[in-house]
Amino acid sequence: MLTATSEQSRNFRFGALLAQGLSVEQILPKLNGVCEGFPTTLSVHLNNNIPADSKPIVTQLHAVLYQGVPPIEAVKNLLGRAARDE
Repeated sequence: MLTATSEQSRNFRFGALLAQGLSVEQILPKLNGVCEGFPTTLSVHLNNNIPADSKPIVTQLHAVLYQGVPPIEAVKNLLGRAARDE
């Protein structure tokens, strides 16, 4: 819960700054420490033991964090997916 709700969390601050329109390159130096979610997103995205269609949120996070896709576009991509059991 702390990571999701506390402004003391680097992951929370990373997301808040991203939502304000800052780039990853602008955000990382402001955190004064490691934002665990940033490298974890890359690690999970590259993990071939997890099929791509089983990690749609990670796929879109990777697109935002590592490919410069605007967050609103990633949300639209997620919401535009066909419904399925997950």
